[in-house]
Amino acid sequence: MNELLSIIENTSLIGIPYPDAIKKGIKVLQKKTSKMDNSFQQMINALEDDEKENEKENKEENQHD
Repeated sequence: MNELLSIIENTSLIGIPYPDAIKKGIKVLQKKTSKMDNSFQQMINALEDDEKENEKENKEENQHD
């Protein structure tokens, strides 16, 4: 999806005209893509936090043994 948006954006920058409906659609897709990227990043961050917490717990358990 990002590649398609990039192509359309770049071609519009060199002067290829696009109807307003397509421009509005592009803006909607960009917002949705951005939200999806943010959601994925939040999921990745949560998984990394869980992994760090598990590593910390494992170290503490190993120290008590």
